[in-house]
Amino acid sequence: MANSKLKEIISRIEKTMVDDEPNRTRHFAHLGEEVCAVTYQPEENLFKLEDFKNQQTYQFDDIDLVAIEVYEIL
Repeated sequence: MANSKLKEIISRIEKTMVDDEPNRTRHFAHLGEEVCAVTYQPEENLFKLEDFKNQQTYQFDDIDLVAIEVYEIL
């Protein structure tokens, strides 16, 4: 059975939510090129997604939605 790419993305994003995690940002790359980054903002309980290809920034309050967006960018 193949590993779920979406599950891998969610797992990486979840690590930003750990209380003692100093690095709240995870970078995602495709073919060696960084295409986006997700930063967890605990004070607002929001995820900020920076899409480097389209030069857009989005905010999400749901980890599933941000993971789906990362998946689509990749």
